[in-house]
Amino acid sequence: MPSLLLSLLLIFISFLDQLQCAVGSADEQPSRADLFGKVGVIRQDLKTLGAHMNAESVSTALRKVSYDELAVPIMQGIVDGLPFNKFVVNKTAIVSEMASKLNETFDMYGTTLRTARDAVQLYYAKHPMDMQVFRPFKECCRLRNDELRYEAQFGSRVNLSYACDIVSLSEQPQFLFYPGKNLTTMYQHNAAGLAALRWQYFISAAGSHMEYPAHSFDPLGPLTGATCVQRERLRHRAPYLSSALPYPKRVVILLDYGSGLPNSQLLKIQAVGKTLLESFSSRDRVTVLAVSSKVIGPCGSEVPDLLDPTTDAKDALFTFIDSLNRTEEFSNHSMGLEEAYKVLIHAENSLSGRPSSETAHNFIMYVSRGLLTSLTEAGAVLSTLANLNVNTYISVQINTFAIVDSDKTPLLWAEQFLRDVAEQSFDKYRNSLSEQLRTKLKDTKMNPPKGKMIVVDDNEGRSVTLTKVFEALKTPEAALEPSYRTLTSWSAPLNELSDPVVSATMPVWHKDDFVGVIGHDLNLNVIADALKYADLPDNSRARLMLTDLEGRVLVDSRLRDGFMRPASVADLEGWSKSDRWKASFTSEGIFEGSFELSVPVDTNTSRRVSYTWQKLETAPFVVLLASEMRPRMASLERRNTQTLSLRKVVYHRLDLELNNNIHAHCTLMDQLSTIERGSVYLGPSCFTSPHAHMSSDKNTRSKQSTRASGYWVYLGDGAGLIRNTGIRPGVREDVGALAAIVDEWQRRFASSPYQKHILRRFVATNRGVMVTFPATVYTDDFDPTERHWYKRALQYPGRIVLTGPYLDSSAGEIVTISHTLYEGEGAAMHHPDDQVFAVMGMDVSIDFVFKILYDTLSVCRQFGRRCMLFEDTGYLVARGDPLLNQGNRSATADLNASPLYAEREPIEGGHLTHREPSLAIHLLQNGMFMRKTTCKQFTSQKLQRLYQFNTSYTDAIRMTGENPAGCTRSEVTPMPRTNAFLAVLDHTCDLQSSVQSAFCPCSVSDRRCLLCSRIDPLECECPCECPFKSSGGVGCSTDETAQSPVCDAPEPPYVTPSSARDVNLFAKLASQEGAGSEKHLAQCVPIRCEQHTTIDKCLGVLGCQWCLRAEDGRRLLTDSYCSPIDQCFGGVRGRSIQGYRYDDEVLSAISTPVGPVAGAIMGVFVLLVIAVYCYRHQVTRLVESRVSAGSGSRLYPTADDDDDDEYRFDHEGSKVDS
Repeated sequence: MPSLLLSLLLIFISFLDQLQCAVGSADEQPSRADLFGKVGVIRQDLKTLGAHMNAESVSTALRKVSYDELAVPIMQGIVDGLPFNKFVVNKTAIVSEMASKLNETFDMYGTTLRTARDAVQLYYAKHPMDMQVFRPFKECCRLRNDELRYEAQFGSRVNLSYACDIVSLSEQPQFLFYPGKNLTTMYQHNAAGLAALRWQYFISAAGSHMEYPAHSFDPLGPLTGATCVQRERLRHRAPYLSSALPYPKRVVILLDYGSGLPNSQLLKIQAVGKTLLESFSSRDRVTVLAVSSKVIGPCGSEVPDLLDPTTDAKDALFTFIDSLNRTEEFSNHSMGLEEAYKVLIHAENSLSGRPSSETAHNFIMYVSRGLLTSLTEAGAVLSTLANLNVNTYISVQINTFAIVDSDKTPLLWAEQFLRDVAEQSFDKYRNSLSEQLRTKLKDTKMNPPKGKMIVVDDNEGRSVTLTKVFEALKTPEAALEPSYRTLTSWSAPLNELSDPVVSATMPVWHKDDFVGVIGHDLNLNVIADALKYADLPDNSRARLMLTDLEGRVLVDSRLRDGFMRPASVADLEGWSKSDRWKASFTSEGIFEGSFELSVPVDTNTSRRVSYTWQKLETAPFVVLLASEMRPRMASLERRNTQTLSLRKVVYHRLDLELNNNIHAHCTLMDQLSTIERGSVYLGPSCFTSPHAHMSSDKNTRSKQSTRASGYWVYLGDGAGLIRNTGIRPGVREDVGALAAIVDEWQRRFASSPYQKHILRRFVATNRGVMVTFPATVYTDDFDPTERHWYKRALQYPGRIVLTGPYLDSSAGEIVTISHTLYEGEGAAMHHPDDQVFAVMGMDVSIDFVFKILYDTLSVCRQFGRRCMLFEDTGYLVARGDPLLNQGNRSATADLNASPLYAEREPIEGGHLTHREPSLAIHLLQNGMFMRKTTCKQFTSQKLQRLYQFNTSYTDAIRMTGENPAGCTRSEVTPMPRTNAFLAVLDHTCDLQSSVQSAFCPCSVSDRRCLLCSRIDPLECECPCECPFKSSGGVGCSTDETAQSPVCDAPEPPYVTPSSARDVNLFAKLASQEGAGSEKHLAQCVPIRCEQHTTIDKCLGVLGCQWCLRAEDGRRLLTDSYCSPIDQCFGGVRGRSIQGYRYDDEVLSAISTPVGPVAGAIMGVFVLLVIAVYCYRHQVTRLVESRVSAGSGSRLYPTADDDDDDEYRFDHEGSKVDS
């Protein structure tokens, strides 16, 4: 009979599953089906029925707590009662409006640059030579620390009172043109009013370089690791040359690395090659070849393409230069020059060598000592050059760089040879030419452009000065082109202090005298402020990008913080190879357009994305909209005269005391708060000028108070009489809608059995409007729409979504439970495909989620059993210690030997792969349930290895023990209507099961994978990342990440809302309550951990932890107790929140316990690690001793610094303490 009942129940559940699929369940996510394929399992194994019933029970309990505490149905009813307007999405209008804003902004900065140029021209007309010696001026690298002060606008320490100078005393005349204080005064005015200005500078034709504000070149800026002198030598070199010589240049840098070179001179050649590489801009095309007895390039022996000198391309070429080692063969100069010609001819015949429609000028930059194998070789080389000039149709200027030792007598014949090559002096070698060639030369009357020979006699290429390179690249006919004299040139973006910075420059001419170049560096993160925080109809399905004309993305609205190396939109969006040509917007006469593409999701599925673009008129950039938005959407009806009910909310800046009628301030986990009101927070997207709003924190408190008061008065104005002080349209309506829930939250807070378990409740819209209860203070750059709880709720609409855990400095590990609210449909049922209006959520401790498990399932309270929940990427959101379930039974030696928390946690210590490696390995074998994935993170240039669990999987997965009874050691079941999974582990199945027999490698110091050289989809490891080389390099190898999708934007670091001790509220309270009032500021929710005498009562209480173990993490306490969490974090007495993850104690060998067999394997592994380490240490020592004898530290880090050897178990940044 019981079996019959179970069978009938099973059939009924299967019927419900099929019915749910038929009507379109909220639980079935297309993305999961795309990833794992269709799962149509019909449960027939009665053994898993109990697991499904347990998962259903926990899901129901979670939903009940969520709905009861957040009042989700009531909030949805409020939204359904609001008036919404339907509208058609006009993508062209969105792009056009954004292009108009950016045109206006770039034009403002362009006007500033032109005004500065005119001022220099006027000053030069009056004072062409400033009659003062150069020495008294401020040199940037000689500024004292006490002269500088940090300024956020510049991201470094500066002096706003004056400019500083970059000098080359070996070349400077005693008297020269210098605009001095006249230009500094203008620069001071510009910097005060234009937030995007970083550095303003003027470089004269003589090479003197002034820069405002004065600074000493932050070591974290471009050329990280170089000295100040090295950084200043290359400062603004490429922008200067692109403006002074604005015609396109095709350049082959040819490096001699033959046997005639001692190592010291090879290092000089490499330094000169790198210096030359830093001289070219996006208008140019460049590559590097190296010659000895044969010619090689970045792609080996094949003829390389000329490259756009982007950051990636330069890095790849730097790596090639660093890889050169002196050979035993003499250099074949003729072969090297001939191969360089082939590259230029190939570029002339292909699109890769045509940076624009203008005529490009061809250059070969030959860096050599000039050694010859015989006296006749010079004639043979010139004969080769003559033959190339006669038989090819391109004109090439050759510049040579003669490497000499300053302390030795120069080889005059070698220098003369290099001079003859540069000047292409065929007449001197006429007797060495064949009769046929002499005849051709006479008939063609060839007049090749004469180049320059530059002597290099220093170790780091300092003698390759800016003015010498300028003279080497200058062509007389191009210098006379009138249009070049008024042209604004734009550099490629640089990564400066995590911001994308571009340099805009203009040449300064007075009549026919070239005076110099005026320029300024602009922070694109500030200029593209409106684009990053654009008010799109649906931010989750659309993104705006600012690209250059080649389709490289400079700013992306999905990646709002930090610098992203320019990457092709085709890479970022995952376009197929056949569609990549659409990423170029260089066609002349075409200024806007649109197209649709089928973008691959994986090998089997794709999605349709529409792209709309428009070129800017005032800068060489493009606004691009990528959209998957539905054609018709809805927004709250805007009513300017609507009076909002704000009586239950305050502006979140409680520290500014805007609401003097509220005195009941309190602390909530050390955070300033009040339970009398909810708080309204407006994210950056709520303001017309987000950057100005976020940077206002540096203002005085009175200015901040005035600004915040202006916002609040405008929001509450129902008559439309108050001037808007910078809030975007639609924000008032969002505030009014969300504020209506605070009354209900207050009632539920007062009567809730979980008053001591829930940290805060909140709700946020896609504009960034957020209402929180109890009231909470946030920093002005906090963006709720960038948090995982918001994004993941959009990914799983209609479900209960768990994210985290995050580490709160007072409350410990916090898990967020969130849920979507739909756009108003008063007379209809909601569907997961409906438009989402907002996301509700609440923060609870990780133990509170476990408490729900503990209270719901009796199995979780049984001895030897342990329950846990993990979300769809594998992070544990509820976990229990098996010792909690001992009851009256004393601890066994086996359990006592296995601490739950290691002495030092791996970075991914909260992931399933670390906590339960045996289970993770078992689940990974089922590709329909758990899958290892990779994605590209362009902001950090890392390839991330992550896990994805299939929330649409319909059956439970069981792992049986090895004993004869075959009992179930673990059971994992998807929890319906959530993004979580229930795992029940039975340690009684095997008394030794607490000593894991599996191992998943995890780094303890960073997120770098322990082995980056390969990836095995079935190999268990903690989530990690490896550096990758994007396809923007030399292009001669297959992109290692071509099949990997782009990662979601990384979540900004979790920041605890402002602490009560961080805000200056106590001064007023002290005057009212007397001295020491800070100590007496009441807790919003009084919590005394010692009052909770049982596990049931202690679990999940904010700031409390059931203390089980002694200080060593091994021994059990005789009398466990409820302790303040900062005194027993993780259940280990004496462990603090801040110290547990950064403890420098010895990494415990039992952090991932191993059995006897695995222990033997690990012993061999450790020996191998030690052997590899010793070998690499010895090699490194020998290499360093050889390098240090030459040039000391390298000027440029190479990409190879991040590569793995074939067997690389150690890596930079990771260590094992001893």
